[in-house]
Amino acid sequence: MYPKRFQALRRFYCGTHTDFISSILQVKHWAATGGRTNSSFHKSHDNKYVFKEVKKSEFKMFLDFGPTYFDYMVKAFFHNYPCALAKILGAYTLTIKTGAGGPQ
Repeated sequence: MYPKRFQALRRFYCGTHTDFISSILQVKHWAATGGRTNSSFHKSHDNKYVFKEVKKSEFKMFLDFGPTYFDYMVKAFFHNYPCALAKILGAYTLTIKTGAGGPQ
């Protein structure tokens, strides 16, 4: 989802592509508390990045407001605006396949 725009944000906030990939190659479960969606969270092994499993409705909502989000984040970066928004650096759909049975 939005690969070129996410690539640009990662370049602004994360350094090189290699640095980003090196951080997220290994993740660990994070028992975050306080959320109301009971989502599963993980952190990169170096604690730089947080991953959140989102429901389809949350994912669709991001896809709908994504272009506005990117425009705002670019302005915040280049004009050095204070920003309390989480820096969303990627949005992916994953399918886990096991053996010959196909997706679960």
